[in-house]
Amino acid sequence: MFNLRNRFFANRESTKKILLYGLQRSGTNYLETLINLNYPNCIFLNGEIRNEITHKHFRLYDNKKNIPEPQFNNTESFSHFTDFENALPQNKIPDLYIIVSKDAYNWFNSYVNWSKKNNWKTPDYHYIEEYNLFYGRWMNFSKETQKIIFIRYSDLLTEPLEVLNRIGVSINLSPLQKLKTTKKVYASKRFTGNKKEEFLNKDYLKKISPDDLKSIGSKLDPELIKYLGYS
Repeated sequence: MFNLRNRFFANRESTKKILLYGLQRSGTNYLETLINLNYPNCIFLNGEIRNEITHKHFRLYDNKKNIPEPQFNNTESFSHFTDFENALPQNKIPDLYIIVSKDAYNWFNSYVNWSKKNNWKTPDYHYIEEYNLFYGRWMNFSKETQKIIFIRYSDLLTEPLEVLNRIGVSINLSPLQKLKTTKKVYASKRFTGNKKEEFLNKDYLKKISPDDLKSIGSKLDPELIKYLGYS
């Protein structure tokens, strides 16, 4: 009975609050699903309104001209992480911020296709500029706090157990021994072994025009790419 009571209270104490952020087509839904399956005591605080600070795709960068779709428009600006966190509702301050990214080339290919599927207007800027702004602001914030962790989508595919344990350790949760997983998440097609292999082999590069490949390479922020762990 004593052990059962201790376990009960330990489970209650291990409840952790998370805010998840990432651009569309970066793997946010997949990571959220994995955490829900494996860490049921974790609670996501993200909201559903797309131009509010708790939405997972919220554009917190200053250059609002580089917001691709009106429902994400906002006028918020934050010079420092403390400004951002102070702007959150008191009941939405998390134990951990998780920022999910794809490598810029794969993200660009998927993002362009997503924009066409959803009939977005052609922007007067390059989408990579948005990538730089979004992740660059989180990179700068992460230099001011230990509450931010970056997750690469490719690592979720190749070493999901290690990734989830890295998240768990950062918020004092017990390590996982086995991983519960899924092949289907919201807003994505079923993820097959062939699709995983195509992704890891970078077959998506063949779908990007030579001009776009050149533009992406020239516009990417080298400091950001290094910080995120891409070559």
